[in-house]
Amino acid sequence: MRRLRRKPRAPVAQKEQARGHPTWVETQSVVRSSSGISTASTRAPSPARDGPPPGPPASRPLQVVVDGGNGMAGHPVPAVFKGLPVDLVPLYFELDGNFPNHEANPLDPKNLVDLQAKVREVGADIGLAFDGDADRCFVVDEKGDPVSPSAITALVAVRELAKAKAAGESEPVIIHNLITSWAVPEIVKEHGGR
Repeated sequence: MRRLRRKPRAPVAQKEQARGHPTWVETQSVVRSSSGISTASTRAPSPARDGPPPGPPASRPLQVVVDGGNGMAGHPVPAVFKGLPVDLVPLYFELDGNFPNHEANPLDPKNLVDLQAKVREVGADIGLAFDGDADRCFVVDEKGDPVSPSAITALVAVRELAKAKAAGESEPVIIHNLITSWAVPEIVKEHGGR
């Protein structure tokens, strides 16, 4: 079934609102289906006037351990997370080009040991490890296990493709690193991107 036309009845809604009643919107639809064409009217509260319907209760802040690796991440990460529902647990945010704690290379598993231990110790939801100039990020889950960078790339690609398609792009382009798994370009293609 496909909705072709929506016709709000503002005068009725304005009268109800003036009387202190909830605001309602009447929607008239023309529906095409295999059995033919029909019309239907629906009367429902108007989120545009009354606010969104009540949702699930507010969730707790995410606890995120971030290993800055004594590199540049220690500077922007607090600013990026400021104001978000995140409980930030910083590791090695002090800028030190000697990298006294470990090399700032999150692709080497030995450089994730402290992050993994801290995630488990504090019961964090996720851990992030940055390289020295903070242009690469590696993710560990709530158990401290590494998450495939290809999986992260695919998740981000799917979200960005959905946003681009909603904005009217017919075949959005995703640019990704060539060392990702074959799953990334396949998932991009499955979701209408190239």
